[in-house]
Amino acid sequence: MTIAETLSVASTTPDLSIVIIDDHPLAARGVCAAFAEAGVEATSAAPAQTTAGQVANTNHSPGSSVDTTFLATDANIALVDLSMGPEPDAGCDYARRLSAKGVSVLMLTGVEDQRRLDACIAAGAEAVLSKALPLDEIVSKVLQHWAGEPLLSVAERAEIVNRHSSDARDRRDLEQRLDSLTVREREVLCQLVEGHNVSTIAVENFVAECTVRTQVKSLLRKLQVSSQLEAVALAHRVGS
Repeated sequence: MTIAETLSVASTTPDLSIVIIDDHPLAARGVCAAFAEAGVEATSAAPAQTTAGQVANTNHSPGSSVDTTFLATDANIALVDLSMGPEPDAGCDYARRLSAKGVSVLMLTGVEDQRRLDACIAAGAEAVLSKALPLDEIVSKVLQHWAGEPLLSVAERAEIVNRHSSDARDRRDLEQRLDSLTVREREVLCQLVEGHNVSTIAVENFVAECTVRTQVKSLLRKLQVSSQLEAVALAHRVGS
């Protein structure tokens, strides 16, 4: 969409309002200013941390100290960052909650991990925009979306959701395998992940090498892998 087309869409969408949900104020203000230049109302909001013992009339996520009253927005479109505050994927939860209210959610993030971005689409976000894009291109893509030109086709979205579902199933399977390990086997696996060999593990834990080798054989069987390298790779996949 050209700049002229962008301005044309903006001039014919007086009811369009946008909220930028980002815990980096400078970045949010820059995006707001870019929309203002195109004649579109945009405001910024962010999750606010509350301190221990603080009493406030706020809406908090379960088990969280984050004020989420900003989710009560009347905006048509929300541009949501993925990593905010202490939770690296807080934006994914916000996308789910906002889309359930009928807000059109676009992720605006610097995160490049495809698995995490897929989770956002599966949660209800309609597309992902990179913060590396020029501001005028971000504005253009948002207005293109508002004008009814989807940034993701139905087929692309279905592919992402299916990939996310498959990854989630695989992850649950791996987690179940890890849960089958004894406490001692998990400790040995952690030491393998840290790069220790069987001899070192035996010395550090004051046990015979044959004992550690038995524990390694047991954890390999439970994890359904044939080598220590595969076991370490599996642990990394679950921990990623």
